[in-house]
Order: sequence, then C-alpha cells, then structure tokens
Amino acid sequence: MLKKPPSDYARGFHTKAFEWKGIYILANDAVPDEAVYRAAEIVFNSIAGAGKYVSAIVDAGGRFAIIPEGTKITKLPDYADLGASWDIYRGLGAVLGRPTSSSGEENLLNYPTDPYGGSESIALHEWAHAIDNLGVSTVDKGLMDAFAAAYDNAKRAGLWKNTYADDTLDEYFAELSQAYFNDNPEREGADGIHNEINTRTELAKYDPKAYAILKKIYGEGKWSPGDFFGEAGADVLKGTSGDNLIFGNGGNDRIYAGAGADYVLGGTGNDTISGAAGKDKLMGEAGNDRISGGGGADSLHGGSGADVFVFASIRDSTTSASGRDTIADFNRAQKDKIDLKAIDANTKSAGDQAFTFIGTDSFHKKAGELRYEKKSGDTFIYADVNGDGKADFSILLDTSVSLKVTDFVL
Repeated sequence: MLKKPPSDYARGFHTKAFEWKGIYILANDAVPDEAVYRAAEIVFNSIAGAGKYVSAIVDAGGRFAIIPEGTKITKLPDYADLGASWDIYRGLGAVLGRPTSSSGEENLLNYPTDPYGGSESIALHEWAHAIDNLGVSTVDKGLMDAFAAAYDNAKRAGLWKNTYADDTLDEYFAELSQAYFNDNPEREGADGIHNEINTRTELAKYDPKAYAILKKIYGEGKWSPGDFFGEAGADVLKGTSGDNLIFGNGGNDRIYAGAGADYVLGGTGNDTISGAAGKDKLMGEAGNDRISGGGGADSLHGGSGADVFVFASIRDSTTSASGRDTIADFNRAQKDKIDLKAIDANTKSAGDQAFTFIGTDSFHKKAGELRYEKKSGDTFIYADVNGDGKADFSILLDTSVSLKVTDFVL
C-alpha cells in the first residue's frame, strides 16, 4: 500500500512511497503506481535472502527513487547537487553519504522510450550498488575483501574483458548480481557492456569464486525481476525461503508465501492467499479473497469484498502472542467470515467435530467450545479442543466486535 514519504525523504519532490522493513520506494505523482510496485518487487526480493544486511542499509538511509519519464535525473532532490553532465543517466547506485539508488519509470514499465529496450532491470543493477555499498561492505568487510580478490582474479584471467563488469569492483558486483538473478541480456560475445554470461547457472561455471560469494550474500532463492508480480490474468505465484514481496495484481490469483516473513498484496480479483511458517503480512485488497496465514504470528487483511479468513489447524494461531494471528479488518457488513471447519474441535472423539459457539460465556470444560471476549478495544477468539477449560487456539481481531455464530464457518 502506498503512503506519503517522510518529509526528509520527500524533500518537495517525492509524494508517494511504498515502505517495508524501513526501506522506502519513492516517486512523485507523475509516476504510475505500478512503477512503484514493480520497483518494490525488485528491491525487496533481491534482498529476500540477504536479511543480515537490511539493518545496515536502513541505518545508512538506503532508499530507491523512480525518475519520471522525461525528467532529468538532477531534478530529483537526491541528485540536485550533481552537474548537468549527469543528466545522461537514467539511474544511479547508492553510496554512503548519497544513499539513493534509482532507475527510470520507462525501464520499470518497459516503455518504448526505455534506452535499454526492456532487456534488463536497471533497478536491480542500481539497487545492487546499495546492497554492496550500504550493506555488505559495512557489515561483512571480510566477505567484500574476498569479492575484491575474486575481481582481481577475474581481471587477470580476462573473464569480463570488454564488459561493464571489468570496469570497477562496484560494477563487477552489480553486473554479476544481475547475472545471479538471471537478468543480464544475452550476447554472443563481449560488446563493451555485456557478454554471453547472463544466468546464475552460467555464472557458477564461468566465475565460480564470485558466484560462491554472491550465493552467501543472496542465498539460493530462485527469483528474477517480475517473477513475483502478477499480470491481469489468474496467476500462480510461489515464494521462496526468504522474505518475499509478492504482488498478485489483477485476476483471481493463487499466491503461496514461502517460509520467510512475507508481504503479499493480492490486488484486484478473488484471490487465494496462503502463508507458511513465517510472520507474514497477507493483504487481499479488492475482491472476495480467501486468506490463510499458516504458522507464525501473521497479520491478515481482507480489504474490500466478502473475505474468508481460513484456519486449518490450531497451530495456525496459538494462544501465545508469538504465534497468534491478527485479523486486521474483520467486517461483518462486507460479509467477512472466519473459517474453522478444517479444525477438529474435539480431539477426544473420533472423527472431525465442529465447534460450538458459546459467545462470551466462560468455558465449561467441554471440548469443542468456541468463545470470545473484548479487551482494550480488541476482540480475542478462543477455542478449547480437549475439554480442560483452557484455550488451545486463539485469534486476535484488531477491533471491538460483538461476534455471532454467523460470523464463523464451523
């Protein structure tokens, strides 16, 4: 979801932002929202397996800005002190003291005006500089020293001769990061910018020393720019083991978060969104969505439409806050439901039993009872599946609601 950026980031130019983990994607009103979301998909999934560096990037003020189509780069406050000679560029990488990476709107949205012809993600290239300069070089100097040694080895061997990767250590990191995420355009030979090495598999064979270090930095999650950004139709999107950001966009999508702490936005359409073991933030947005958090303390947001919040096991939402799910916007007027029918309400009896809703009454030491109570503006739902009079399962509603049996699917 987009919001206004902090004033020290807006600086009279940027008017909207997407934020996660303390990192902001910045744009002004001339830039379509889709460009912001596409930039976010690239920024956050590139660091999905590189969580140890995120705090350092945030502490350095790391951010990403989108250059509106037709706007010179020095019009951005982030680069206003640079001379006019810099206006030939449609993206720059972050360094300490100037922590903004950027790319042009036209590259993010694959316009005909993109000087790169849509052949590669400039956002990924420039953000890789932020990962390097603000993150890895700050947190893990020894690893970057090893990467510098790999660069020296590659130069001596002429591996990247007549390519951009050969120019400097910084460009070696950014260009090989693109290859690691299968993003570089393929060439038959070196053309002054790229060569024939453009995939992770090829990189592992061609420059194994650099590949091994990038694997330590980024992890082994399989992702390339755009993989977790759905189109207008019915997409199936599956996360990795890292902390993924996944956009369903249009259509009736099926989205499966991976094992990390994921952020999912379903978009329009009637989406089915499933979390896994991590602490996920799952947002259905428009449409009649089915949302299940899985394990971990998940935050579930239905958005508009008649949404169903699905719980398949008592392990999906525990009595402890560390494992309890929160439904952030339960709305009876929109015909939202809480679906508990997959849970066996009575573990002492054979078969699959349904819960008995007892309102705000206390438990009667009867297995299968479902109750709720209001506390400090919130509503807690409790279930006893073994008849000991104690809750074995709980859900938090982030509002005060007088629940009815019709609010549930039992």
